[in-house]
Amino acid sequence: MILQSSSKVKKGSKFAKGEGNDCVVLAIANAMGVDYDTAHTYARRQLNRRDRRGVQTVNIHSEFGKGNIKVGDKEAKLTQMLGLKIKNRYVVKGETIDRQKTLKSFIQSHPKGTYIVLVSRHALVVKDGILIDHPGLEFKPTRKVQAAYEVSLKGSYQKQLTLF
Repeated sequence: MILQSSSKVKKGSKFAKGEGNDCVVLAIANAMGVDYDTAHTYARRQLNRRDRRGVQTVNIHSEFGKGNIKVGDKEAKLTQMLGLKIKNRYVVKGETIDRQKTLKSFIQSHPKGTYIVLVSRHALVVKDGILIDHPGLEFKPTRKVQAAYEVSLKGSYQKQLTLF
């Protein structure tokens, strides 16, 4: 599992000093390609985040569930991944069992695209098979994926193939 530090977006930020519990802010900044201050402002206004406090999961689901978000000057379509996209199906003694994917199996089954992934009390980004999270957390690949949102940037921000 390849890890890239999520904290690179904090450089030059006026809000980052003294911040903690900012995994959702870092996830939004890294997924959308915006700076920390822009993501911090979005989280404060749209997700009811207070400084040095985390974001409640219910606020994330209610905002991201709308389907479209605008962070700074960038817009994205968010698609919640349901069913077997975040679960593994096993057949044990003739009985079908669905279990939450681990972070490692989620990355393996989604090698392309950008995803904001929620695990227990934490948010992170998986971008083209690379885990973007706090350093040191790559050694916790068995964390269970509770929810995931696919991020598709709108407009000129997304890379597109041209034929000619």
